[in-house]
Amino acid sequence: MKVKWKGVTLAKSDEAVNYLGTYYFPHESINEEYFQDSDAHTVCWIKGKASYYNIAVNGDGERHYPEPLERATEIGNYVAFYLNQGVELVR
Repeated sequence: MKVKWKGVTLAKSDEAVNYLGTYYFPHESINEEYFQDSDAHTVCWIKGKASYYNIAVNGDGERHYPEPLERATEIGNYVAFYLNQGVELVR
């Protein structure tokens, strides 16, 4: 499974998971040349504190949970992709 945007493969993995309707890819499966660290953070009562990446292609962000809450440990070290605004999941 892979995530593509504007013809660029952002991530590719056979170990992606669908968690609460959002696809998460293992961190090591992302194409790091397109990702930049961000100072943005949000908190989810289910998953914990989210950190964000900026996608270098146009500055859109994708979130990840470096230290998820206990009930969401299956997405630790995974990156979430919002499947909108042209981002597509290819199976």
